[in-house]
Amino acid sequence: MLIAAGIFLWSYLIYRPIEKVTGTDFSKVDMVTLGAGWNGQAIKLEDKNAIKECVDAFKDAKARKSFDQRKLTGRIMCISLSKRKKCVGV
Repeated sequence: MLIAAGIFLWSYLIYRPIEKVTGTDFSKVDMVTLGAGWNGQAIKLEDKNAIKECVDAFKDAKARKSFDQRKLTGRIMCISLSKRKKCVGV
């Protein structure tokens, strides 16, 4: 029982590479959308060099899941990763 609880809590307690937490393979991303929540504007990156530069900025970032799953009223910045026009990570 204790082992099962430990396995469940692992993703909530330990910081891991953001690629693993989101389940997104950064090498397969073909479009990145950057959005500003405060004014509603967004820009799409479809150039391979621009995508690589943006994705590489998060390559070494660490994250963990959160127990707080409430819907929040606003957001400052949004990054969506797409593969063949389908969102694969936020």
